[in-house]
Amino acid sequence: MAMYERALLHISSAINQVDDDLKTHLSNLVNTIESSKYCAHAQSVLEQDNEEELDSLKNAKLQKMPLTKRLDEYYEDSSILGKDPNVIKVPPEMEEIPCKPLFFDVALNFVKLPVFKKQQPVSDPANKEGISGFVKGLWGWGGKK
Repeated sequence: MAMYERALLHISSAINQVDDDLKTHLSNLVNTIESSKYCAHAQSVLEQDNEEELDSLKNAKLQKMPLTKRLDEYYEDSSILGKDPNVIKVPPEMEEIPCKPLFFDVALNFVKLPVFKKQQPVSDPANKEGISGFVKGLWGWGGKK
């Protein structure tokens, strides 16, 4: 709209300074600019109406959805403060979860795994550590059996 107004302003200032042939072209241009200006104004009004309709449809759709599903979009919902807020769907929707099959749980009980034993060094009974080793060996306290 501002561009059309500016064009009309320039044409009205230039129309008095040109010859008759150019005046007819400028008057045709003035008519075209005015019609385009009114079309642009009408389209802007229609777009505002469409946006309001879309907003009302969007708000109605958002009102039906629980709060957990519409966290990305702002919607001022007064029902959240009431007695029955629409926060989450109870019970939640069923979804598949991966699990380990029972067959492998039971089959693992029958698998023979190799046993690795750590070799213990053979110790001499004569090589005990001091008097405590002597007492342990004498009465059998703390010895490995």
